[in-house]
Amino acid sequence: MPTDPRIQKLAKLLVNYSVFVKSDENVIISGTTEVEPLLLAVYKEVILAGGHPIFRMSPKNTSHFFYKHAKKHQIEKYPDILEMMITKSHKCIGVESITNTRELTSCDPNKITARAKVTQKISDLICNNKPKMHRVSTIYPTEALAQDAEMSITEYENFLFDSCLLDWNKLSKHMHKIAKYFKENSTVVLL
Repeated sequence: MPTDPRIQKLAKLLVNYSVFVKSDENVIISGTTEVEPLLLAVYKEVILAGGHPIFRMSPKNTSHFFYKHAKKHQIEKYPDILEMMITKSHKCIGVESITNTRELTSCDPNKITARAKVTQKISDLICNNKPKMHRVSTIYPTEALAQDAEMSITEYENFLFDSCLLDWNKLSKHMHKIAKYFKENSTVVLL
């Protein structure tokens, strides 16, 4: 099955514009096996940029099993190996794919909350460690997301790619003009 050319364009955008991968940088690429076409395209772009890709892939639908069957010591285990990988990396590119928007509905919310507390430091390392860790996350079109948006998968794919694949350099210049105007003017009137 041929790859959608928009996937390659999105990979270029993520690697070269969103996190601007440079030569010799370690780049974490994370996602589920379901998003393999985009992860592979990102991997290739990281290689072409001279970076060192590090995959963090997981099979889809593992969260439900974990929260149903994990014991207390597993919920409370701090992911020190993941922390080491993050601290040794420069960039992080995450691709979310939601195949079931209600996957955790029947799971114990106390387990989910407890695990979130344990892994909060990891989230902080990725999200709040800038400028040391540049990161970007995107979503991959799935049937579940299309259903929640009340669209066909084709409509949702078009919506997602059209939203992401903009001329960000041109848009950035336009937004800077607007921001400059707001900084220079103390009064704004909305009509």
